[in-house]
Amino acid sequence: MELPNELFKEVYWTFFEPVFENQNAFRDRLKEYHKGLGYKGKLPPIKWEEVCLESPKLVLQYVLFPKTEDEEITEPQILIEADNGKNFKPKELLFKMHNALVEVLKDEDYHFFEGLTFSTLEDPDYEGIPLYFVDLGS
Repeated sequence: MELPNELFKEVYWTFFEPVFENQNAFRDRLKEYHKGLGYKGKLPPIKWEEVCLESPKLVLQYVLFPKTEDEEITEPQILIEADNGKNFKPKELLFKMHNALVEVLKDEDYHFFEGLTFSTLEDPDYEGIPLYFVDLGS
């Protein structure tokens, strides 16, 4: 299975937005968000309906920083499954990622999405499923 090392490095987003009811509403809001940043056409267009990941599942791992001195940095993981059981298109993957992470990340300092970076296929909890690290900025 050939997997991209990076996904969505050209997509800018924040996990301040609410949970979305459907993929089209999410896509439309993401387009508005990009326009609001002033990028109007400077970013590569997202090919919403083309397959971006040939895998029926993927694991997303992200970092949560401690809020008190007694806490430690944690790196939770979540499993996401493709609706068609075969692969992901950007609209579905970004929509599911947002809805799965928004409640956890909306109050974090690092809540700006900066892409996904491939990590491994050999995570002990999800062997054989691609694990991507969610790159976050503040």
